[in-house]
Amino acid sequence: MMDSRKASLKGPTGPVSYDTILGYTLRSLGRVRLTEKQLRNKIITRFTKSGEVVQEDIDRVIARMIEEKYIDDRELAAIFIRDTMARRPHGRLWISQQLITKGVSRDIISDVLIAHQEESRSNVAAGGTDSELEAARTAAEKKLRLLGGKNLEPRKQYEKMFRFLVGRGFDTSMVIKVLDEVIGKK
Repeated sequence: MMDSRKASLKGPTGPVSYDTILGYTLRSLGRVRLTEKQLRNKIITRFTKSGEVVQEDIDRVIARMIEEKYIDDRELAAIFIRDTMARRPHGRLWISQQLITKGVSRDIISDVLIAHQEESRSNVAAGGTDSELEAARTAAEKKLRLLGGKNLEPRKQYEKMFRFLVGRGFDTSMVIKVLDEVIGKK
């Protein structure tokens, strides 16, 4: 009994079929959104352990997922930006780096960030606020509250907050503007 169980855990020893790759891909995408690169790596990692993977089959599965809109790096990037800004505000530089790590192309990242920035500008023109500036301001105010009990001299407080905001990926000029506002209010 033990020997048959071990044999079944090993998996196939020959080429993995297109249908097997497709089924695994659909189950994976049913759990989490993935970029094309993440999905490709996941398939390769999964099936190189259990048998030979035919690159043409992987390419066919990926092409089908793109065609059927199960994978859309542009949409994933837009959702990532929106969710990141809503959850834990970060700047464009940090967001870009995270998307690059996920395998989104620099062209797509640039396009999506420009679209987000234009949306933010139109929001400002309509009387709203710049989402990235507001995110930086929110992060700065929260950090200021955390540093408030430490009795730091103003220069040290400014330096800590500056490093914190730049580390969050906010542009230096925006950080200076926000710190002047937030620390000036104090």
